[in-house]
Amino acid sequence: LVLQKFGGDNPQNVSLLNVRRNGANRKSGSNFLLASVPPIWQSPAIRPPLKTETVFNRYFERRREVRRLSEALRDYLRRVADARNNIRIRETRADLVTDLCGEVLHMAAELRTYLTPGWTAGPECQLNLAEQCWLDPARSQLDEAFATHFRRGDWKDEVCLRFGNWLNASLKTDKSIFGSAEALEWRTMLERELHKELGDE
Repeated sequence: LVLQKFGGDNPQNVSLLNVRRNGANRKSGSNFLLASVPPIWQSPAIRPPLKTETVFNRYFERRREVRRLSEALRDYLRRVADARNNIRIRETRADLVTDLCGEVLHMAAELRTYLTPGWTAGPECQLNLAEQCWLDPARSQLDEAFATHFRRGDWKDEVCLRFGNWLNASLKTDKSIFGSAEALEWRTMLERELHKELGDE
């Protein structure tokens, strides 16, 4: 903390505001300069998705932005259910699904960054093998059997398929029921984003 004084005993060069700020009994103005230091940042604790067979059901869909995007997409598809399909509808739908794919990749990046490599090997982790490969790739450096599955690479297709099935179930309403064609579309969109992230393209 630094105290900066203006004018000393001679108030002629001090603004009236600074004189008043310092009190009627003193002639000089004063300013308190607070320390300019960066804040100490504490990242929120990232909890691993334990005791679940897939990350998409409870863990992923509880994220605030995922809920918002899912609801926005569901409401939009409900509003245009009776409308003739056109490019504007397709582009809006694609934008919302792309944002959801971004949330998928963001969640995966958080888990890879903040959790200790090998966390999927614990007894409480019940994730399917494909999602273990996706969310804990560093485990392949610690576990040779796991590394074999990871190097095979077919886990990416299964992750995308699970995302497509989850989104179909999430978007289901009384007016709209989605089938394999839509699941394939969602799956393909995530595949594109996932391959971009992993540098496969």
